[in-house]
Amino acid sequence: DSMAGRVVLFLSLLLADASAFLPSCHVGSRMNIGRHELRMSSSSSNDQRVLLRQGLLQLCKSGPKNGVGASEDLILSVKEKATELAKLNPTQRQATSPMLDGKWRLVFSTTKGPSSGMLGPFVGDVFQDIVLEQEKYFNILELGFVEAVLSAHWDVMGQEKWRVFFDDIQFSLFGIPVFKKEFSSSQRDQVLEGLDTLGGTEKEARSSNNGGIWDMAYCNDTLRVLWAYGVQREASKASIYVLEREK
Repeated sequence: DSMAGRVVLFLSLLLADASAFLPSCHVGSRMNIGRHELRMSSSSSNDQRVLLRQGLLQLCKSGPKNGVGASEDLILSVKEKATELAKLNPTQRQATSPMLDGKWRLVFSTTKGPSSGMLGPFVGDVFQDIVLEQEKYFNILELGFVEAVLSAHWDVMGQEKWRVFFDDIQFSLFGIPVFKKEFSSSQRDQVLEGLDTLGGTEKEARSSNNGGIWDMAYCNDTLRVLWAYGVQREASKASIYVLEREK
């Protein structure tokens, strides 16, 4: 019995020493491996996001100003690239994100008329100034010495969606306000109908009906992508807007 006990003790010590040479697979190591893989995945997503964002901007700026008169091929390419980028959107709950605040410049849109900067045969610069503190935003069209500012407010419809309402419009010449009008629903539609006519917008694509829906697809600190359509129109006919933060 004494000999058997010594043999058992010897084998136990041998196995204990041998265990030091076995590969470590404890929980902590698996967690470290998981964190490393997560960091690698996150880094890869960031790299892909940067490339897609740069590619989208290059596409938008490769065509005519604000996308007015862009070819069908370019429009399709912009939409496809924007859809890819939206899958990597880094900003959750865009509709209430502080990232929206500030002034943005339109770089591409498939909309017609003054929302894209069109006034007659001319195309101006379009800005969107969002003031979260006031719960208002301002669509600004600048064309030479003419400036038109349409102000609006919104209701949050979901994590990524606004229902917007137009409030008033102001025209300035050489920086001096010459006309401002607060709208009733009927007056708003009349004025917007007139602006759309001046901008050459086809009747079925006009922007009246007292506002619209913003479906937000992508937002970071430098770039936004959204789809907008009239309240009484189909989401499938939404216009895309790509906006770059004004520096």
